[in-house]
Parts: sequence; structure tokens; C-alpha cells
Amino acid sequence: MIKKIYSNVDVVTMARQRIKNIFSNDCKVELSISGGKDSICLNDLVFKMCQSGEIDKSKLIVDFMDEEAIYPCVERIVKNIRRQWLSIGVEFRWWALEYK
Repeated sequence: MIKKIYSNVDVVTMARQRIKNIFSNDCKVELSISGGKDSICLNDLVFKMCQSGEIDKSKLIVDFMDEEAIYPCVERIVKNIRRQWLSIGVEFRWWALEYK
């Protein structure tokens, strides 16, 4: 039998709380993005929280692993995300990995 637990808190509110918890430590935080829908959503939440001052952007580094076989639309999205982070002074590392 599956136990169901209902809550009056939505998934975005809980994600924001988890992000705040992660940034509350005295550690660097690395956000890895793939250009897919889930990482785009997480990226957007973290970016907006950095802009509003809810979390400390100086703790953040953003990484993208480029397998050199990505779709042009994904490349455009990641370039826009890169531009976004660099505009507020967050390090963005674009790793190009050779695959055979």
C-alpha cells in the first residue's frame, strides 16, 4: 500500500526553501545545467533568488558540460543562460568534452 501525504505547500515554494538551505552553508555551490527543461527551471529559480538577494551569488559557480553533440536550440539556450549569469558577476564554466 502506498501512503499519500498531502501538503498545502507547492513544489516551487519547497524548491526555493531547499535552495536557501543549500546556500546557508559556508560552502561553494555548483549548479550544473544541461539545457534541458528541468535544469532550465532550476536555473531560473536560482538566478531570480540571486537577483533578489535571497541567496549569496558569490558562493555560486555554474557549469555546463558540452558533449559537442548538442542541438542548436540547446546551444542557444545555454548561451543565453551564460550571458545572464555573467551579467551579474557569477562564474560560468563551459566544459567541452570530447567523446568518441
